[in-house]
Amino acid sequence: MPRIFDKIKAEMKPDTLFVSNSVVVPDHQADEIIEVDNTRETKLNLWQN
Repeated sequence: MPRIFDKIKAEMKPDTLFVSNSVVVPDHQADEIIEVDNTRETKLNLWQN
């Protein structure tokens, strides 16, 4: 995931939002984490470019 994330960040246009459904990216803290009220305890990890 870290290599894919680096590629995504490099290719993201300004003001783009990258959302990961419950998958964290080691060494890359999300800009925001939204906890979804569901039985799976989903966490949406968001990065803004």
